[in-house]
Amino acid sequence: MLRFDRTCTLPSPRNSLVAAGLFLTLGCGWIHPAKESVATPAGHLITSRAIVASGGTTAWDVLKRTSFISTRDDKSGGPGKMWHRGHGTIYLNDTPLVAVDGVPQTDFHVLGTILASTIDNIRILNATEGAYMYGTRAGGGAILIQTRIEILPQR
Repeated sequence: MLRFDRTCTLPSPRNSLVAAGLFLTLGCGWIHPAKESVATPAGHLITSRAIVASGGTTAWDVLKRTSFISTRDDKSGGPGKMWHRGHGTIYLNDTPLVAVDGVPQTDFHVLGTILASTIDNIRILNATEGAYMYGTRAGGGAILIQTRIEILPQR
């Protein structure tokens, strides 16, 4: 026959919550800043080589020819409508957010004014990836355009 002489007391609910919070915070994928992440970059990347091969003259032309974004031209041939495959939600706008060099643009029609020769790469994010980076305004995804940086010689 087993006999236990010691009694065990449970920790207070506050201590239990603090311990659970620390456990979850420390054990859920935190990466030390000195170590590089092994995760692949998000989204579909259109490289400068693919941009040149597309033969497009503007960012709008390049997206029409190389991406998974569905587009419709307006009467003048410029940007009319743009959406990612399927619908993210019935409440949010399905038009992807456009960001040039990390700066979100107010309207996607700016794609018709960006020359393809000035673009280094274009990254297309789906709705989940876009919302993670830019919040609900990127509920239809995001198009991140990185332009070429030209360094001018010093005089």
